[in-house]
Amino acid sequence: AESYQVLRRFLSVDASYGSGLYGTLRALGRDTMIAMGVSTNFAVEGAVRGAVNRSLRTVVIEDCCASVPEEMHRFSIERILPLLGTVITSNAMIAALG
Repeated sequence: AESYQVLRRFLSVDASYGSGLYGTLRALGRDTMIAMGVSTNFAVEGAVRGAVNRSLRTVVIEDCCASVPEEMHRFSIERILPLLGTVITSNAMIAALG
């Protein structure tokens, strides 16, 4: 059976800062991080960059992320995050998880 873990998030530009996220993923034997949240162009992007720097694969669920203004979300989703990992919709993620 698959399991998941929720880690407390600290206020920072990088959502993973101070959370123990990467150590937890390694301890669980995981090589992929699924990211979503607010704000796409700061917290989500920061966590994804941190994961990539640690040789983790990343998946960003586009319609589970947001930024204000919307243009910043679109820019990150269309221009930055595809360079760092896979960007998909929540429906595609549900289908992939079966």
